[in-house]
Amino acid sequence: MRLILLAFSLLFLCLSHFALARDLKSEEVELRESPQQIFDRVNASLPLPPSVLETRAAFSAYAKEQGLSVEELAELLALIARANLQPNVENANKAHDLELIVSSLEKSAATPYEKAMALMLRGRMLGRLELKFEEAAGYFIQALTQDQESQSLASQVLRLNLHEQLGGMYLMINQDVTALVHLQKFRDQAYQLRDDYLIANAEAELGKYYNKKQELTKALQHYSEALRLSDQEHHPFQRAFLQMQLAKVYRDLGHRSEALSHAHDAAETFGQIGSENFLSATLTVIAMTHAGNNEWNKAIDYYLNALQVDRRSGNYSALARNFHNLGEAYGELGELELSLNYLQQANQMFAERKMKHFLVYNEALIAKTFCKLSQWQLCREHADMAYDLARQQSLKDVLIESLSQKVIAAKALADWQGALDFQQHIISLQQEEAAPQVAANPSTSALTEQKLKLDLHQKNEQLQESHAHLRERTILLAGSLMLVLTLATMVWHYRRSRWELKAKIASLKHKLPLDGATAHPGLPALRSAIKKPKTKAVALLRIASLCESDIRLGHKRMVEAAQETVNAIEKLPGIKTYVIRPGLIGLSFDEPIKAADALLFNLRNQVPHIEGRLQLSFINLPLLPNPELLIPDNNHIEVLELAMAGALSLDEDKDLYVTLWALDFTPSAVFGHPLYLHLEKSIGRGLIRVETNGDKDKIVWPQWQTPVPADDPLIN
Repeated sequence: MRLILLAFSLLFLCLSHFALARDLKSEEVELRESPQQIFDRVNASLPLPPSVLETRAAFSAYAKEQGLSVEELAELLALIARANLQPNVENANKAHDLELIVSSLEKSAATPYEKAMALMLRGRMLGRLELKFEEAAGYFIQALTQDQESQSLASQVLRLNLHEQLGGMYLMINQDVTALVHLQKFRDQAYQLRDDYLIANAEAELGKYYNKKQELTKALQHYSEALRLSDQEHHPFQRAFLQMQLAKVYRDLGHRSEALSHAHDAAETFGQIGSENFLSATLTVIAMTHAGNNEWNKAIDYYLNALQVDRRSGNYSALARNFHNLGEAYGELGELELSLNYLQQANQMFAERKMKHFLVYNEALIAKTFCKLSQWQLCREHADMAYDLARQQSLKDVLIESLSQKVIAAKALADWQGALDFQQHIISLQQEEAAPQVAANPSTSALTEQKLKLDLHQKNEQLQESHAHLRERTILLAGSLMLVLTLATMVWHYRRSRWELKAKIASLKHKLPLDGATAHPGLPALRSAIKKPKTKAVALLRIASLCESDIRLGHKRMVEAAQETVNAIEKLPGIKTYVIRPGLIGLSFDEPIKAADALLFNLRNQVPHIEGRLQLSFINLPLLPNPELLIPDNNHIEVLELAMAGALSLDEDKDLYVTLWALDFTPSAVFGHPLYLHLEKSIGRGLIRVETNGDKDKIVWPQWQTPVPADDPLIN
């Protein structure tokens, strides 16, 4: 009997080991392919601690409270943090949650793996949220050295991520040699894990490197291999990403039709899966392909579409890059003032975020634009800035470009000696560029030394890993029987809690759209009604005599008066009511409002018991004539509120209405934040029309109080 039990335990142990290997790899793939789903799932199952867990003991106590081991809690928290750091993952408390998780992991880390994971997450936060790439790279290097020798699957996956992050980051900040070393290690680690998805990712990153270096044949080889591996399974995000990268290669090879075909396919997929950051990047690739064919107007159209996506997703880094791209495009069309406006907006955003690797190119383009405008002093100033930034980053092409602009400015200012000096400097740089590169890159030497250290300690770590595995297996063998006996009870408790939670959620979902005081549909229900295709108009109705009725009449009489009023109004055909607050009622209509005076008359007849004026603000839907242009739902409510504010400003002793409607060519950006300011300016410019049965000229619109950025194109 004991032999049978021992054999069963050993079999269970082996199966658990292989299941763990599969789970870690599939989890890594899911994190890259569907980060929002994995974030929602794990975040829903594990509540975050209320504050930072300052010690290992506090961490252990919280793990026990959640029914987890310390290692399981650390893995789940790290997974939530990593998902939070992926593009397009929505979380209103992202920065707070990340700081809470990473600080807890830093303070409680005990093993080299746990310390390395905390270091990696801290680096990812710095790079992703604060754009501090050099500081982030320092944390990644520390993480590599912290857990450099372990051959456990978790450590291998961690090192794979570290080399990927370092390779991509160094490539972005123009340290290409160091980037290549890490990208090759990334690929080696992916092959060691034997996962086609991760290998395809590594091949794609190498393709991106060779594309930047304009070694297009090598880039195409790597992307082709990545596509071959990706086609073996259905991974829509990865395939779309590879198509976007292939589009860049074909664009640089001059194969415009192939580039556009791949880019449009990628854009369609990114749009379907809701990956807005990559949708913007793909639209930018399409725009740059048209720009390479001197189709600047088409390029501008796609840049503007990408700009709209960036504003919607809050991707300010991409927003700044597209400002730069628009500046370049308008400059090529000769619209230099407009070009300069976009370039200066980009410059401000790059400088604020210390994105020197983009700022250097933007400064060079600003210098070129000022030279075209014959503003020689400003041309020299920006050329000097571009030169200094290019020298810091060893960008010889930008050094030559900035010196060329300084030559032009010096000649225009009759500074012949300066022009000659700059020209000689250009010649010397061109000669250096042509000469063979003899000196070794110090960063390469440092990385080589690090690799030797990693190899030196690998044998010792393998021995330690064997001892650790032996200890783990002994513990697992002793606890396997207890685990089997308690599993059924745990599952039963878990399912019961899930059932109770689902019942509570269903009850809350039913109550959510209702007004808390009257239990009548309220503001959330009005927002939902706006989304429905059958809703053709929405309105706000203010009944002056019922305002603050909760104070004047008491809560019970206020509720009775509100219910009596909405019941009377809903007797009119095609109208639904929503209680916003005492004296303010939302209305939705199944048909557009064409005769506002008749509507006011009917509303007055329905509530003859109401004294005082009725004030109505309404809009017909869709608010923009072009239904493809989207406006956030909350902004419809704010448009109604602005119209109501206009009605309140009219001191006339009669029932009033005010409505707003947009002309055919009104851009959707008019309905972006700050909405009141944009609408007031657009009304003044004639983009938004106002109709009222009162004196339109006496309407006083609310004054916008918050300072406005100087670079808002809708305001200036």
